[in-house]
Parts: sequence; structure tokens; C-alpha cells
Amino acid sequence: MKRATLLRSLILATLASAAPLAHSQYTAYDLGFGEAYGINDSGVVVGYSGNTHRAFSYSGGVMADLGVLGGAYSSAQGINSVGTIVGDSTLSGSSIYGFSYSGGHMTGLLGGTSSHATGINNAGTIVGYVYYGDWCAFRSSGGVMTLLGTLGGTTSVAYGINSAGTIVGQSCPSGSSIQYAFSYSSGHMTDLGTLGGMLSTAYGINDAGTIVGESDTSD
Repeated sequence: MKRATLLRSLILATLASAAPLAHSQYTAYDLGFGEAYGINDSGVVVGYSGNTHRAFSYSGGVMADLGVLGGAYSSAQGINSVGTIVGDSTLSGSSIYGFSYSGGHMTGLLGGTSSHATGINNAGTIVGYVYYGDWCAFRSSGGVMTLLGTLGGTTSVAYGINSAGTIVGQSCPSGSSIQYAFSYSSGHMTDLGTLGGMLSTAYGINDAGTIVGESDTSD
């Protein structure tokens, strides 16, 4: 259920001037064929290399292959301030599970018949979605996976989490197959609605609580 745009080159733009934005200068670095999904405050970039079909981290001009859980494919989706990385990987055959990566070791987030890890905050709480007859958003802290439920329908996925633990994503409302963006905090999932259309998704949230995503309009 993840959407991503395949780029022929991964571009890391770094601010090279302290001048106001309109006069800032940037330097672009070609990281090769693949996709870049996350970056932390130290400038470590994570993503997926199209050449090796593996998750990578990139820092100081060096790209490191993060390996796999046991299959052939992996992709890194997020990284926090201490360098813990999350993503997903094939375990064996076509089975895919979320992972966390720290200290050179990849650990699977096993649950259901498949899972994806999409985000991690600085406290180490991981979010994503797991398949138990349908997709359900989860958070994982201290090795314990907790299902977040839905807006009343059958499915939900989580994409982002901030330092306060507020989670954002997308879920079906009761009696409907459409998807609405949600925020989740203190055990309660809130429907964020749309811009007038039939679909919305929340992808990220900052520590101030501002949420970003996309939505259909009524046009």
C-alpha cells in the first residue's frame, strides 16, 4: 500500500549557505539508481538501491548495504536521531517483514503473515502495518507490537510518528472502502477527513503536531 516514485538517481540536497532561503545555494549529490526515503539530523540518508535491491545507508560519501532478513530484497524507510533504521525485507521466498537495524544487526518485526515498518521516532517507537486477514496499523516499542485498530472499517496503515508518539496514516471508515487520513494519540484514532474528495492519506507529522499528506478534492 506504499506509494513511491522510482527515481533514476537519488538526490541529496544539502544547504551550503546560511543566507535567506531565496539566496541559498545547494549542492546535489547523485547516489545512484534507486530511492531515498529518510534522513536524520546527522545527515545519514536511507533508502533502497535499485542496483542491488537492498536497503542502504549513506553518510560521508559512503553507501553501506544493510543486508536482508534472509531473502533477496530489502528497503529502508526511516531513521531516527541515534541512527536506528527501519524498513522491510524479504525473509524467505516472497514473505516480507518489517525490520529495525542498529549496531550492524537487522531484526525482524514478526507478526501476522507480512509486515512493513515505515517510521521511527527518537524514542525508538516504530510504526507500520501488519497483515492479519487485512492490513492493520501498528506501533512497536521494546519489542512489543500493538495494533492501532481502524476508523471503524477493515484496514489501516501507519506512516509516521513524532517525538510525542502521535501517529499518522490512513484507514477505512466504518462501512466504506474509501480511505481517510488519521492521527492516533492516547489510544484514540481521529479521522482527518479530506479536501472534499474521497481519499486522503497522512504521511508525516513533526514535533509541533503539524501533519502533511495528500487528498483528493471535490473537482
